Amino acid sequence: MSETQTHDAVVQVWAELLGRTPGGADDFFAMGGHSLLAARATARLRRALGIPLEMSELFDHPVLAAYVDHVDHARKRAR
Repeated sequence: MSETQTHDAVVQVWAELLGRTPGGADDFFAMGGHSLLAARATARLRRALGIPLEMSELFDHPVLAAYVDHVDHARKRAR
């Protein structure tokens, strides 16, 4: 996974909400995330990246590397 703006934004949001910095293979929910934190993460990333995201996307792609790839594709579609 390349170090992209998306990657940096997701890592920052997850770290703020979960209290530790995630690695590429880390799962949001295994790190202590739950639905309320998923909603907060989604809202923060919508604002930070300026794209529409749904909370269900985090449930569908809970591993950092997969979620970053998914969000990168969403950013490309939103252009």
